[in-house]
Amino acid sequence: MPALSASTAALAGVMRALHVREDKIQKVIEELDLSNQTLADGSFERFGVIGPSSFGGSELGQELSGHHQRAHHVVEHTIAGVVQDLADFRDSVEHAVQLISSTDEAVAGDLQRKATIADALTYVVHNSRGDQEHAAAVATQLADAEGGDD
Repeated sequence: MPALSASTAALAGVMRALHVREDKIQKVIEELDLSNQTLADGSFERFGVIGPSSFGGSELGQELSGHHQRAHHVVEHTIAGVVQDLADFRDSVEHAVQLISSTDEAVAGDLQRKATIADALTYVVHNSRGDQEHAAAVATQLADAEGGDD
């Protein structure tokens, strides 16, 4: 878990250093969703195929039709894989945004706790009973010494 926290913190630092804007990330997610919908609608399967009769009735035409169907099958499955890759990438981007947001919130909480501790320590240093007693004793001794010289 510490490695994940360190990685998340590093990613958040990089995103801040690169001045990545969340509205731009959301736009990328929307574009990925649109691309995913466009590719996933099955239009390639419906419109990309050429019927066997289009190659003619000859033996060579039928052989070419068979090659076309196999190639179409490969491209169709490749597109399905790309659609899944786009969906996975979109999910990863959304997850990264969530991690960065939660990291920012955690860091803000940590900084607030550290500021509270620093304030408490500063208060103790500036309001030390030992320092107050020391200052009072020194002042008393100085006053007695000055009063004794008269």
